[in-house]
Order: sequence, then C-alpha cells, then structure tokens
Amino acid sequence: MPKERGGKYDVYSSGIGAVAGIIGRKGLKPYGLSMASGVSQTTIGDIKYLRNKSVSTKILYDLRQGFGIEIAEFFDSPLFLSENITD
Repeated sequence: MPKERGGKYDVYSSGIGAVAGIIGRKGLKPYGLSMASGVSQTTIGDIKYLRNKSVSTKILYDLRQGFGIEIAEFFDSPLFLSENITD
C-alpha cells in the first residue's frame, strides 16, 4: 500500500503501511477498528486509500488504542527507519 520511490517511502505512506500491516496481522475489519478506536470508518478508509495528505498524531494515537498496542510499537515498524524514508 505505501508508495515506493526508489526503494524508499514517504512518511505518510510509511504510516499507511504500518496501519495496514497491523490491520492485517490482527485480522481487524474497519468497523471493528472504528468501534475499538473511536476513529470513524470514513477516516480509516481515507487513510487506507491515501485520500488525505496527512494523519494527525491524535488519529494515530486513537488507532493504536484500537489495535491494543502502545504508540512506540506502532512506530517500531521497519517502514519508519531512516533508510526507508524519503522526503
């Protein structure tokens, strides 16, 4: 799902990839994630399909609550490593 640019990803796409990866690993559906996190299904869809240029820290914090993980675990994805990110 992230947009690859020469083997690297922009920060937003890395976040999308991290969200998508967690959804896949946990087998979550948008409705269940919405109920668990308080983030609307529309916002989850906008993130998933790259309809927005950014995602607020508040939304990421709420999503991690729905995933049942700490925020550090979310950002521990290899997608956020410096060597994997481009401006």
